[in-house]
Amino acid sequence: MKDNTFLLVHTDLDARKATEYLSKIPNIIWASPVYGPDHIVAYLESDGPGEMEEVIEDIRARRYIKSIDSRPCKVIPGYEVKPSIEFTLPVRACLMINVNYHTLKERDLVAFLKSKPYTVQVRACWGPSDTIALIEAMDNEELRNVVCDEIKLYPGVNSLSTRVCYEKI
Repeated sequence: MKDNTFLLVHTDLDARKATEYLSKIPNIIWASPVYGPDHIVAYLESDGPGEMEEVIEDIRARRYIKSIDSRPCKVIPGYEVKPSIEFTLPVRACLMINVNYHTLKERDLVAFLKSKPYTVQVRACWGPSDTIALIEAMDNEELRNVVCDEIKLYPGVNSLSTRVCYEKI
């Protein structure tokens, strides 16, 4: 089983250009510039913690990287992880979701989101966000409907922060 980590990246370079550079790193499965407090969201894969640490520190050492917030993914027994990230719709977003542990378990939220056609990838993570999901929609209205009318209202979701991705670069 591969280890995966979401990276929230800040850069002092044009985020589109930095994303282009990051996308060339073999361990980076997906990366996109985003609107929001972070400049880039990336998803990386490794054969183990040692390799993950090497990749993260290599990225951190690049002069155009100001900071990285690493969110290692948790392993949920019985949950099959999609090996790739393939978007098919034009509007994309990264959601960072926190749950109320008294009413909702991460694995149940992951199962709920995994069952939805708009979910491209969803993982429980270590760090301030309990779950990170990559979703897609036909347009901004559909994205708003999914985020505001479905996911935010799901019983046990405490908070949600959305980073809308730039159009495909």
